[in-house]
Amino acid sequence: QAGDLDAENNILGSLGLILRREGRLTEARARFEEGAAICARIGSHAGACILGSYLVRVLVELGEADAAAEAAEQAVRRGVEAQHARALKEAYAASGYAAYSRGDYELAAAHLTEAVELARSSGLLGLAGNLFLLAKTRLAQGEEKDAVAFAEESRQVYRELGRPDADVVQDWLTSWRTTAER
Repeated sequence: QAGDLDAENNILGSLGLILRREGRLTEARARFEEGAAICARIGSHAGACILGSYLVRVLVELGEADAAAEAAEQAVRRGVEAQHARALKEAYAASGYAAYSRGDYELAAAHLTEAVELARSSGLLGLAGNLFLLAKTRLAQGEEKDAVAFAEESRQVYRELGRPDADVVQDWLTSWRTTAER
């Protein structure tokens, strides 16, 4: 039974990601909530944490800041309970994203820093995106030197991975520097 639920949970998570990519956010939300509930029921804290992290991002995109903050808190708690580095990295990244989106730059910086450190210790997965959001957060806090350093590192990781996102980071660096010079 648990194996079947695990498989169902994986399908729900994958379907939720596809729906999110297609812009079908309400449907994605339902799949992530369903999958996280299954994980919680079978005691898979890591699975509940990861699906909860995906849910946080959808809630932010739906403009549901309070629900996103609550889901982020649950995801981080489950990640800590799971003692699972990837799950905890996802939770901190999602929580940082939610905090950034509502202007809580102190919490965003703290959680994104945790996500970056976990990503650095476990490989490049998620590192560049978290560095880029941390750069934006530090700039919002008025820490231009930190912002540039994190953005440059993000751009370098994206380049190493052969990702076109390196150009997005470069454009961002150029645009705010140009604005600051005016």
